[in-house]
Amino acid sequence: MRNGIFIILVATILSSCGGYKLVNKGKEIEVGNSMFTTPFNDWNSSKDGDVVLWTMDGPMLQQIIFVKGAEDGDYLIPVRVNGTHTLDKKVPKFKKDMTSIEVVELFESTFKRLGAQNLEISNVRPYEAAKTKGFRFEFGFLTKDGLAKSGSTYGILKNKRLFMVIYSGANIHYYDKGKEDFEGIVRSLRIL
Repeated sequence: MRNGIFIILVATILSSCGGYKLVNKGKEIEVGNSMFTTPFNDWNSSKDGDVVLWTMDGPMLQQIIFVKGAEDGDYLIPVRVNGTHTLDKKVPKFKKDMTSIEVVELFESTFKRLGAQNLEISNVRPYEAAKTKGFRFEFGFLTKDGLAKSGSTYGILKNKRLFMVIYSGANIHYYDKGKEDFEGIVRSLRIL
């Protein structure tokens, strides 16, 4: 049986890479092709293919997931079957002509497939950062073990590609600890 929403993702990332490397605060970082941002605090970064994950205190406590320009037919987040290298074919894929509302639905379907319980999405709205028009929304859920988490997301549809920054953290202390830095990362995000 699946654990909390991000345990599978984190286990997949950690099993396929050598661990974490430090992302220094105050320097512009290239997160992926055409995606740049400047963190205001130090973060630890891990990478698996197109998925980049940052955390301060461990991914179960808080994390940022970067979707670095998903193209037509790509997964928002690749979901592995029971920790194997086989991708879960039941997870929906991004389509190049999706609207922001359809991306929110894609997010919801993907995270439910990952095991999020009582997932609630709120405050879907247009949002502009660094002169780039996108959309924002907040979300909340419970892990299988009953840990309450909150999250915030910024997405950009540009040149038929999807860029997203997805932040989540445990409601007890950790969500608030990284939230201000997440907002700074969103404000400094540049998509070329």
